Amino acid sequence: MKKNKIAAVLLTIITALPITARQRSFEELLGSPYLKSGITSLEESNFRDAEYAFKDCVNKEKDNFIGWLFLSYAQRNLDRDCKEIMKASNKGYDLSLKYNQYPGFVGLHTDNILHCEKDTSKAEDIIFNAIDDAEDDEKGDLYKKLYFINISRNDTVMASRYLDNAIALTRSSFLYLMKSDLEPVGSDSRLRYLNLAIENAEDTSDYCEALRNRIICYISRDQYRKAIDDALEMYGYQPGETINIAMNLMETDPEYAKSRLIELCKAEENESNWFTLFSRFASSVADYDTALEFALRSINIEQGPYEYEVLANAYKECDDYENALAYYNKSMSEDVPFLWNRAECLIELGESDKAIELLDQALLKGDDSEITHIRYLLAVAYMNKGEYEKAIENFDQVNTELEYSFLPSLVMGGDACQKTGNTLKANDLYDKAISICNTDIISAESEIAQGWLPLALAAVGRETEANKIVDTIFANATDENEAVLYQCACYYTRTGNYKKGLEALRMALDKGFDTYHPEVDYDLAHLRSYPEFSSMIKNARNVFRKKMNNIEEKALKTLN
Repeated sequence: MKKNKIAAVLLTIITALPITARQRSFEELLGSPYLKSGITSLEESNFRDAEYAFKDCVNKEKDNFIGWLFLSYAQRNLDRDCKEIMKASNKGYDLSLKYNQYPGFVGLHTDNILHCEKDTSKAEDIIFNAIDDAEDDEKGDLYKKLYFINISRNDTVMASRYLDNAIALTRSSFLYLMKSDLEPVGSDSRLRYLNLAIENAEDTSDYCEALRNRIICYISRDQYRKAIDDALEMYGYQPGETINIAMNLMETDPEYAKSRLIELCKAEENESNWFTLFSRFASSVADYDTALEFALRSINIEQGPYEYEVLANAYKECDDYENALAYYNKSMSEDVPFLWNRAECLIELGESDKAIELLDQALLKGDDSEITHIRYLLAVAYMNKGEYEKAIENFDQVNTELEYSFLPSLVMGGDACQKTGNTLKANDLYDKAISICNTDIISAESEIAQGWLPLALAAVGRETEANKIVDTIFANATDENEAVLYQCACYYTRTGNYKKGLEALRMALDKGFDTYHPEVDYDLAHLRSYPEFSSMIKNARNVFRKKMNNIEEKALKTLN
């Protein structure tokens, strides 16, 4: 009989032997269909099905140490009893020695020991016994295990030593990140290891994680411009996950951030993400014209729900409620912020009924952090409709839910009570509004106090004090912003000084105040009967529309 035929016969005989009568090859163990099924379930994080598959594997192939070890892993992730986990783990560990596969699988076994028995010395001894026979990549993993064991003991000296051993074998970003964690915060040594982590990153996730850590290091060193650069670099790879980091850092040095964003928009002129980021950043620093320009530029590159949202927000912040509403509607979103943003636009456009429909939907969807704002808008919408009881109901909930009182809600709540003849409750709300001004909550010199405090003072008969505040503001009108001047117009109209009310309104409009709000504000109801009012609004809106057109035209031109 020829040798190859003899070999074939022997192989057939050996293969036919019961598993207990021979030792199968490592490749045969890996080829087990039960094992493969369990591994597939593990990859899907389906630990329950994995457990079933691995139990089938070890019941039918009792020598399959891979099945035993993976069974213990699945059981650990299912929080099974530690005795059950360690039974499978010990069985797998003992069998692995017979296959000379100990180094490659020791990690699973020592993880189980640390989890179930909390015995770091035992785990460490097992690793020491395996490390000499391990391949380089396996040694690197074992040194990492020793690092974590010593970190758990707060022995950073030994942990650092083992990490150095791992790095000598595998120069990975993850290892350099761990090494940086052992160095003092903000130190040159930490920064050096973070630089190495960035240089050795193998994928986007590792790269961005290393950048994120270097940002923290730069912040601790007060190197905010470098932190901004890293944040923008990270945003380029992971815009959705990192936008808040970029936004917060850019506010530390707005001028530098603006110059960097312009550079990036020029360099990446076909990437809408940079233009939407610039728009959101400009909005955060109250540069609303620039926010609108770059939102429009982003729409010229790409049109989608996110771009529509950014553009709608930019139009809204520029007080262009008609265009804002159009783009909110285009976004097709039914999220709570979209509902209330659309409702705010409708309120300013005098469509309170439609706004209330949206806000009622938002109430059903909103969480605790959103409900207060929704109820405030509902109260304003009902005030504009003259449904004061419903306005009071919502103002009451706003004033109750806030940790500190919201000045506009107190004053308007008082107005609603006054309209219904509940003078006692109205005065209580006005007094509360007065009392929180010039406290730790609200400074009397703040914009919100200057705008609302005089209205509360006048409502409780303290007109002399109120007049002093408003007359001082009016005398320095060139230095005041449009919102405070508008509140002066409301005050003068409430107190019957319509001539000064019209003058204050004109000054506010000349400074760029919203041309829609005066047409729906109940405070200015009497002024709206004057011909000058309509003329002022018309002229201001013409100026406003020209300004909007200029921004829209600029957005079509090449960025200089």
